Amino acid sequence: MIMGAPHGCRYRVGMTGPVTARIADRAGWIRSGDQAIPSRFHAAATVDGFDVTLFAVVGERGPGAISVTIEQPRAALGEPVTHRVLRKLTIDQIVRDALRQLSRPAISAESETGIPGTFRVEGDDPASVWGGRPVPEPGRGKRTDAARLARVAGIYREAVSAGRPPVKAIAELLPSSRSTAGRLVGQARKAGLLSETARGRTGADARTEPEPAARWDPGSSIFIDPSRGLPGYPAEEEGE
Repeated sequence: MIMGAPHGCRYRVGMTGPVTARIADRAGWIRSGDQAIPSRFHAAATVDGFDVTLFAVVGERGPGAISVTIEQPRAALGEPVTHRVLRKLTIDQIVRDALRQLSRPAISAESETGIPGTFRVEGDDPASVWGGRPVPEPGRGKRTDAARLARVAGIYREAVSAGRPPVKAIAELLPSSRSTAGRLVGQARKAGLLSETARGRTGADARTEPEPAARWDPGSSIFIDPSRGLPGYPAEEEGE
């Protein structure tokens, strides 16, 4: 039973056959972790006897299909395309399987270009250098390899020593999104590569300190001496 289905309804996920994929025309390469994925690609598969083809692009939310075509290869002799059939389609799975086929190792080119985030793609034209904002890594929440966490910790310490915001520095130099950079800092702390921070300190010098207690300021007194009178009124005369 698929979570989120209306009460009493049971949706069956369709059986997806082997996925075939190809890079689309005018596609570039985008970094995702230590892999590069094409910015545009086509994929096809068979789901419960229906032919499914799709065209996917990599956007702000990552890779996803922007057009899907479903055909009954048996035409009028087969089951028609209905809403029940559409519920069984596994578009996300087809996209993931396609990317497994099309992704290639990304090789950092930062030392050659001096530009953060630049990379080359294994098997691509050696003269081609790619860059730009990376997409979120697949498998968010899974463990990150030790080498990547060590780099995160190194960037963090250098940024703190230079008086720069460390998470922002990680996002720019890794590169990654700000949210991913923050998540990686948390993982580096859990791995013992960074200690808890307080007021911008890190490493062995980091320690937590309680904030000083705020002192109560009573402000200016509102008491008015009647013998001096109120503004605009004469003072009281003794004996009246």
